[in-house]
Amino acid sequence: MTIYRSTFPDQVIPQINAYSFAISNPNKTLDSKVILVDATSKREITFGQWKRDTRRWATGLHNLGVKRGDVVALFSFNQVDYSITMFGPLVIGGITTTVNAAYTADELAHQLKDSGASVIVTHPELLAVAIEGAKKVGLPLNRIL
Repeated sequence: MTIYRSTFPDQVIPQINAYSFAISNPNKTLDSKVILVDATSKREITFGQWKRDTRRWATGLHNLGVKRGDVVALFSFNQVDYSITMFGPLVIGGITTTVNAAYTADELAHQLKDSGASVIVTHPELLAVAIEGAKKVGLPLNRIL
């Protein structure tokens, strides 16, 4: 086996969680800097809005009973708010498992069981599949957001 090395120096990977790393801001990005743009609607999210909305989402999850170690399944299309939804559980010590939006109820059920997810966050267009998948693994319907 051959190991290939970059001509660039190795990067130091900090021993912090992904959310803390994302907001560590080593490049001094201003909170007013647009970091996400929806290609269709042109809706923009700034760095400051992203941090605020991610913390708000985390607080909402916490208020719904999601706690450290819980797995949240993100069953949605890729959209401008996707990363906010993905990082929210990480803020409170939870885990996010991303689910392919093209999955059938059986495929979703398999991932729910395999990951140990106790909550599904879904897009309205995928709600019927989410409900069917949740029923297959005995996940209460009040755990679908």
